[in-house]
Amino acid sequence: MKIAMVSYNAIHGAFPGWNISGGNEALVLQNSTGAEFAAYQGLESKKNFDEGVEIVKNEIKNSWNILQESIPKLDHVFIYIGVNGSEEAAKLATKELPPEKVTYVLCSCNIFAKEKLISELGHKNAQRISCRCGGQEDMGKILQEFLKTGSLPN
Repeated sequence: MKIAMVSYNAIHGAFPGWNISGGNEALVLQNSTGAEFAAYQGLESKKNFDEGVEIVKNEIKNSWNILQESIPKLDHVFIYIGVNGSEEAAKLATKELPPEKVTYVLCSCNIFAKEKLISELGHKNAQRISCRCGGQEDMGKILQEFLKTGSLPN
């Protein structure tokens, strides 16, 4: 089975590109800088927030360009949706992936807006998994379990 894990943040225990264990293969697309968070996490100013949104959007677009080449080979895609511009990931996913092929990994920050966006974009029936802010640890656990057992969370 082949999956992809997409996050603008780091994914714990993963390295960028294909992570393979036995017949289980996961394409990991994560923060290109290697930092825990792609964008500054403080809310000290509107300027910092706006810069963070642009950084996140760029990370998502770069990851999506790589992901597009592999979509036909993938059985499932996990996408972290946080804050600061990550709604771009949902917009891209709904254009290219059927809802049954996607799991959104969502932190509770602004959860109602995220849920509304995902539904309005046509992925109301896509699976969702709750996670802690940043998604690093939870995405890492999903990845490690998949590589070890080949199973996906319900």
